[in-house]
This record gives sequence, structure tokens and C-alpha cells, in this order.
Amino acid sequence: MFENVRLEEAEVTTPILDRHDIHRQLQDVLAVNQAIVSCNRVLVEALTSGTQATGLQSGVTHEPDCDNARAPETSQLADELHREFAARVSTICRQLMNEDRLREAGSQRRARRKATMKASQNHHRSRYGAELSSSGRVFTAEGVTLREGDVLQLASQLRPGSIDAVITDPPYCSGGTLPAERTKPPESKYCQGGNTLGRPTFSGDSRDQRSYAYWCTLWLSLCREACRESAYCLVFIDWRQLPTMTDALQAAGWTWRGIAPWDKGRGARAPHRGFFRHQCEYVVWATNGRVPRLQDRGPFDGCYRETVRKQDKFHITGKPTELLRRLVTVAAPGELILDPFAGSATTGVAALLEGRQFLGFEASSEYFDIGRERLIA
Repeated sequence: MFENVRLEEAEVTTPILDRHDIHRQLQDVLAVNQAIVSCNRVLVEALTSGTQATGLQSGVTHEPDCDNARAPETSQLADELHREFAARVSTICRQLMNEDRLREAGSQRRARRKATMKASQNHHRSRYGAELSSSGRVFTAEGVTLREGDVLQLASQLRPGSIDAVITDPPYCSGGTLPAERTKPPESKYCQGGNTLGRPTFSGDSRDQRSYAYWCTLWLSLCREACRESAYCLVFIDWRQLPTMTDALQAAGWTWRGIAPWDKGRGARAPHRGFFRHQCEYVVWATNGRVPRLQDRGPFDGCYRETVRKQDKFHITGKPTELLRRLVTVAAPGELILDPFAGSATTGVAALLEGRQFLGFEASSEYFDIGRERLIA
């Protein structure tokens, strides 16, 4: 009668219950319960029949009927079904409790992550002063903030003494000797055949010599005011604008200390065979006052050789990540590096890899998106 009632033992190792799985298990429990009800009905009928069989009249006996004979077997089966019922209910309860614990653990992890991000935001906010305001977007994670907006607007809101180092690659406004050549789009000036290989272009690269010097003095002055004493400032530039950049640095109040050439390798372009290759760009370095006497790092290299690799270039004038990893060590671990022209956020990626904090500004919405994705990765 009840031979097919037994069920296989339920799986208890599933970490998160599936809705269909829990429905199946509940159906199994109901089947066991129905079998118990049927057993109880048989037992009641057997007991009733047994009572009548012993007779109400003295000395009269009857042979037990079939149901009465099966009473012990039915009783044993009922006991086994009760145990199976209890085991199945216990299994479902354990799974539900396990799911609750997993959900609670997930909620706690999300809460900790949210608290970490909030603490990071508060830390950056406490260092900058009032929260920087702009109409652009902002990305914040642990140890990193990337803001979309103009450098003059955002840098003017920084708290004095909040920045430990400035490392940046501004627009060069270069690419030719004549004004007509220098006002061409960046992709025409800096990309072979004007091919950007799918990378976005950028604006702000067509200033003439006088406006470029004045503009650089403005943003370099704002950055210096936000820096602590002895902070480093490292600015990339090419040979055409090297004199202008060294003048702007000093006009902004920085103490110019020298240049460190970056050798891009013999794959660098030359207009024709009569030229020397445009093989080097330059890192102009300065300090906000005296040069710090370091005990844990330095002296730093006076020249660098890093080739540009296609898979590591996310901006049409992007610099190698390995080069930036070497440069960010002018700041101590945990210190805050500002890049007011973040571009594809290579400085930020290098800072995070080397255990430094990062604040970046980027005016281009396309490069803000690229930089954010790199920082997330």
C-alpha cells in the first residue's frame, strides 16, 4: 500500500535555495504527510476491528481480519514515515536558515563596502575642504576620486596643503612651428596619418604661445596653492614647449629643479630622413619650496626609457603605465597625488598600483568614462 512513499534524501549543500527546488521539497513533505495520514487511518480501522473481534460477549472469539493482521506492519511504517517527515522538515528549515545567513552576510558585506566608500569620500572631502562643486560627474572609490570638469574651476576649490604631489600630462599646444600647424586637431598633429585607432580626440590643444604660457601659469599656481610644502610637481612636455613650461612653473611660484628626459625608443617618428627622431619628451620637475630629504626612497632616475605599447595606450597622447609607476614614487605610500589633466587616468592607475591615493580632473566626458573604467578594473 505504501511501498512507493519513500523519497530520496534531500540535498542540503545548496548555498542559495532555488524557488523551484523549495517547491519540490515541500511537495515531497506533503506526500510523506499524506502517507502518514493513510497509515493512521489503517491503524484506527485495525484497532476498531480488533476491539470488536475480542467480542463484547464472553467466551466468543473471532479470527482477526486482514487489516487487523497488518496492524504491526502499518504501525512500524507509520513510525518510519514520522521520522522521515521530521527529517525533511528539518532539512528545509536548515536550508532556509542557511539562506538567511548567506543573505545577512551579503548585506553585511554591502554595508561594509558602502561604509568604506563613505569613509573614503569623507577622507577626501576633509583633505580638500568643502566638497568640490561642478556640473560634471564624479567617480569615487577607495583611495581614488575622478572628477569631470575644468581644471581652473576645480583646482580653485582645493584646500591649501591638501595635495602631496602633482603629476600631470597637460595639452602641449604643440605639433608645428607655424600657427596654422599648431591649430590643427590633435589627431592630425599627434597620430600617424591622423588615425586615432578608435581613441577619442580632445580639446584645448590650439592655444597660441602667449595664451598657453598664461593658461599654464594659472593652473600651476592653483595647484601649488593646494600643495603642502616640499611637494613635487612633475609635468610632461615636448621640446617645442619646454622653455614655455619651465617659465610658467616659475611664474606660478614653483622652484624649478630640472628635467628628466623620457626616451620613447627608436620607433619614434621623424618627419623625414633629414631630421633627428622625435624620440624624447620631457618631465619638468619642481618643488613647492625646498627639496625634501627622503630616507625611504630616491634618488630618482634622471632619465627614463619606456616604450609605448598599443595595448597600454588609451589616449592618443597616452603615457606608459610603467613610466607613471616609477614617477608616482616621488609621493610616499598613502599620500595624495593630483593629476589635473587625468586623460585616461594612467596616473591614477599607477598611483593605486603603488599604494598612493589619487585625485584627477578631466574635462572630456569620453576620457572620463575611459578613466573611470580603468580605475574600476
